[in-house]
Amino acid sequence: MSFDGNPLDIGIFLFAILVAATRSAVLVGLHGKACLSSKTVTNDILNATSLVPFVFMIGAIFSSDILKLALETQKVYMAIGGAIGAVAVLSALLKVPRAADSA
Repeated sequence: MSFDGNPLDIGIFLFAILVAATRSAVLVGLHGKACLSSKTVTNDILNATSLVPFVFMIGAIFSSDILKLALETQKVYMAIGGAIGAVAVLSALLKVPRAADSA
């Protein structure tokens, strides 16, 4: 994956790093170093990476310029966003309610 200077690619990358760093700082401040793990940081980066394409997909409805920008981005970012979105929706659909939840 290479950065070709597309503003959306750069924005996604910077946003993911910013979110991971901010959440890490908050977690360390609240709970100490022991709660910080590479799994948590990786999860934060993936969630942040998937959030930006979702926002651009919504924005593409209202602006053809945003649609063009989203189509010029690296395909991997859109794939990550779509995959995480699909997993989230499927897990919600396939979740079996417990007896206590339905009461």
